[in-house]
Amino acid sequence: MPGTPNIISNRANRERNQYNRGIIRVNSDNIYDSIFRHCIPFTNTQKKSFLQEELVYGHGKSILEIGCNSWQGWLQNMDIFPERINCINISDVEIKKGKGLQEDSVLKPNFYVMDAHSMAFEECSFDVVFGSAILHHLDLKNVLPEIKRVLKPDGKFVFWEPLGINPVGKLVRFLTPGFRTKDEQPFRFKELSIAKKYFRIKIIPFEFFVPAAGILSAFLFRSPYNILTNTAYFIDRVLIKVLPPIKYFYRYMIIIGYTS
Repeated sequence: MPGTPNIISNRANRERNQYNRGIIRVNSDNIYDSIFRHCIPFTNTQKKSFLQEELVYGHGKSILEIGCNSWQGWLQNMDIFPERINCINISDVEIKKGKGLQEDSVLKPNFYVMDAHSMAFEECSFDVVFGSAILHHLDLKNVLPEIKRVLKPDGKFVFWEPLGINPVGKLVRFLTPGFRTKDEQPFRFKELSIAKKYFRIKIIPFEFFVPAAGILSAFLFRSPYNILTNTAYFIDRVLIKVLPPIKYFYRYMIIIGYTS
């Protein structure tokens, strides 16, 4: 069992205080669900297959979630059952939410209040480290070496993260500053360069034409799975193959980091 980390960074303290107060993204879920109601479920369906392909590597092995609310959906619901799973979060409130998911879960993770910038795990403890929309809250120059330290030599990380280069995404963030914590920074070229210093990186991008198609689809179709959203998704995937650099201008990504 890991002990209490020796250092809690100022950045982590700010995040913890904001999440513990429960003021993060006030009303944002309702707004986003309303605007993107035909985009979110479609993207989630496509995202699941890619996540399963990457996370199945941790089946029967040791896994760490930075965060504490995605393990059920990303592991148990995808029939991925690690030998051991630990979940860490700087927020006591978020830890409590994660523990609440255990009531109807086969998986029983170990939960720890811990700063990801200074983890109390031994070197080479995990085969996989994963998380959902968490890296962009952290100081990459500190947390990525920590992730590399606790990963085994043939391990990898898998994270779902927002990209910060897309013009529409920039506009949305500018118009909704209250929906974010002070330290959030979606991945730009700068952050991607930092990641490449520590890991061999693979990016699977999502949502270039899909958001616009999803908004229009909500007016035309009852189901989000229709010819419009399917076509937009197909075009998005073709664009990556024809013009690979365009992937940086998508809204989201699954970023995978390999230690070897």
